[in-house]
Amino acid sequence: MLWLRRPRLQLCEPGDGRRVPSLRRTARNPDRAATGHQRSARSPRPGGAAMTAEVPRPDGQLAAAISNAVVRALARTTGRGPTKAKTTFGDNGVFVVLQDSLTVGERTLTDAGEGRAVLDLRRRWQALMQADVSREIEALTGRKVIGFMSDNHIDPDLAVEVFVLEPLVQPAPDKPRP
Repeated sequence: MLWLRRPRLQLCEPGDGRRVPSLRRTARNPDRAATGHQRSARSPRPGGAAMTAEVPRPDGQLAAAISNAVVRALARTTGRGPTKAKTTFGDNGVFVVLQDSLTVGERTLTDAGEGRAVLDLRRRWQALMQADVSREIEALTGRKVIGFMSDNHIDPDLAVEVFVLEPLVQPAPDKPRP
């Protein structure tokens, strides 16, 4: 039988009556386990693709900050924010998928067969919050939002907020001189 006392511990299996070695902490990062220390926050991720200087890879902190900004914007607008939000990134886009965002009143209307009215109301609220939430995304990403799209789904209770970002300027390739 395996026992786990704390998260991030290596499991040991009891033997034939011998004393079981104590559980040992294991590093989450293989680099740390090998060197005994944490890697620098600026060093490349092990096994990851090389990052270019022009397009930095967004990290988990940025995704969390964007998710939180969108949840706060919806809570300010509707009186209740979603319980789950996940942000993913594309080259020129930010995609936020939200779950469990309908208010009690919206659920009541939906149960009464008024789902279309709920979706219409949501679209109106999203149009109102577009400018504010786009400014927040611009501040977080450092890039201009050139498009905002939003939609909701009643059953299951899902929503998506899409922010299209201005493309990064690619440097012109060096031209060989004749």
